[in-house]
Amino acid sequence: MRSGSPPSRAALLDVYVEGKPNSTLAVIVDGKRFDTLAVDPVERVQLAVAPGKHTVQIGGGATRGFTSLTPS
Repeated sequence: MRSGSPPSRAALLDVYVEGKPNSTLAVIVDGKRFDTLAVDPVERVQLAVAPGKHTVQIGGGATRGFTSLTPS
């Protein structure tokens, strides 16, 4: 999914990731992977992103995810 923030400022990207507890979840933004351990069935991962469009993916034990920024 491509996601974008206003071009004039950086944004916080919230990704709500669903997966099995005690599994490793991954959020990949523009090819950079961020791993976290799932404690609950849905985890919130918050990342600061530069202005502009970004490619957001999920991986690891993640089954689906939702972002706070609108798709572009």
